[in-house]
Amino acid sequence: MNGAIVIDLRPHLRPRTAYQNEHVANTINIPFEQIQNAIPVLLQIKRIYILVCETGAASSIAVNMLRAVGIEAYNGGS
Repeated sequence: MNGAIVIDLRPHLRPRTAYQNEHVANTINIPFEQIQNAIPVLLQIKRIYILVCETGAASSIAVNMLRAVGIEAYNGGS
């Protein structure tokens, strides 16, 4: 999707995490546990979001959270 922002939900604080080892360049890292707190900022940016995680499960939950507040979001899976 042209102009979409990819958000990687994998945690980044622990040493040698999945995010640090392999992530798509130019993604934004917002760990799943922090996505709820990021909603006000995401609403202001007004873009389409593609969420990814390790298995696709967390991104599915997060997509539903964002859609519930009117944000256009899609599950990019793992």
